[in-house]
Amino acid sequence: MLAKLRQDNEELGHIAEDLPTRLSASELRDVEGLARCRWRLTRGLTQRLAVEDTHVYPKLAHDPRPRIFALASRMKSDLVDVTSHFHSYCESWAMNAVVADWDGYRRAAYAMIDLLRRRIDLEDRHLYSELAVTDGVHRP
Repeated sequence: MLAKLRQDNEELGHIAEDLPTRLSASELRDVEGLARCRWRLTRGLTQRLAVEDTHVYPKLAHDPRPRIFALASRMKSDLVDVTSHFHSYCESWAMNAVVADWDGYRRAAYAMIDLLRRRIDLEDRHLYSELAVTDGVHRP
């Protein structure tokens, strides 16, 4: 499971790199490409959240170490905020809104990418290393 989570983070990272490339133009040039990129991001995050809710947090919630329980609780609470922000972003920026306000969308998308990158970094550095220990997997 840990390898799958890390692979998913890598894929989300690639999407998070693709989106800024598309946002760098002063005008929206590839509506279909942007729509595909946004769809991949939404699908990847949705699948990822389901895996974390089903497998990661329940496992860490039963860890006997108080520090791990606290970390998992804090990360899960933060995830609720990230998810809420992402849903608001999606609701606010349907493709017709993106086309109508490209500059506004670009600002919102850059902010969302930054939020997702920070979350992925936290998961990789803290959450997954503890999950590896909990699973009995030792990493260097």
